[in-house]
Amino acid sequence: MHFILIAFLVFSFIALAGLAWSIYSLYQSRLGERQVKLANRMTQLTEESGARFLLSTRNAVFSDIPMMDTLLRNMRFVQWIRRKLLRSGFVYTPSQFLFASGVLFVLGFAVALYFTDKLYMAMVVGVILILLPYSFVEWHIHRRQAMLEKQLPDVLEFIARSLKAGHSFNSSVQIAVSESPQPIASEFKLVFDQINFGAHIHEALEDLTHRVDCAEIRYFVIAVLVNREVGGDLAELLQNVAKLIRERLVLRQSIHVLTAEGRTSAWILGLLPFVLGGVISFINPASIELLFTDEAGKQLLFFTLFMMLLGTYWMYRISSIKA
Repeated sequence: MHFILIAFLVFSFIALAGLAWSIYSLYQSRLGERQVKLANRMTQLTEESGARFLLSTRNAVFSDIPMMDTLLRNMRFVQWIRRKLLRSGFVYTPSQFLFASGVLFVLGFAVALYFTDKLYMAMVVGVILILLPYSFVEWHIHRRQAMLEKQLPDVLEFIARSLKAGHSFNSSVQIAVSESPQPIASEFKLVFDQINFGAHIHEALEDLTHRVDCAEIRYFVIAVLVNREVGGDLAELLQNVAKLIRERLVLRQSIHVLTAEGRTSAWILGLLPFVLGGVISFINPASIELLFTDEAGKQLLFFTLFMMLLGTYWMYRISSIKA
């Protein structure tokens, strides 16, 4: 028991120290003197007529420490995390994200080990906590992407009207940025800045497809690039793309309504055993104690939970139709 207490104290100290370092790093990255000077310098450069600073997603920083940045840059898993953070709109580096995940794992492992005195339970709790940041990022990506898909047709029509009024493509994008809501305004603002600071339009639009992983954005990028190669009326082409995207959104919403019954069934069938188990344990606790005390009951409970998760996931995949 003394060993567990000592381990818990050590892990807690490491986690608290890591949390303090993470807060300090976040402060330095946002409000530090170096960042303030850099922001002022960038503002000065953008105001100068000869400014040519390339805002490319390929130049992202993986870590504030040069040696760590070089090490993480060559890891595929870290590159995957960077793409996820890029698509979610968060400004954290992959090293900060990995460090926060590690702190959560250590805290969960230490607390579970202290209260349960079982190593496998501590590992399970630690793994669950380390997966929470990834789940949150995935949820934010889907939420942000859905907003981008709904806002994109209006932006394309605005650019098309600006082109018909005689503006260039860059000016049309700038005007659309000033009139569009977030988050799509920030994405097209970065496209305009990249082109304005000297990047090729092909590179700027390619970076856009990396930041926003959806078919609608690729339709827009392909339309612009093909038009620049073969010529034609770009305004009319963008209006047709906007019409196509709206039709896809209507079809997707129709499919979402038609598959609502399957998703509701998955929720009901997934929650019903837990609700009934809670009612039975409240009315007659002795009838359900064997599942938690007997070895065969524990195995049966574990197997049942595994099959329920598998069935719920299967129903979710059946009812999730991509359009």
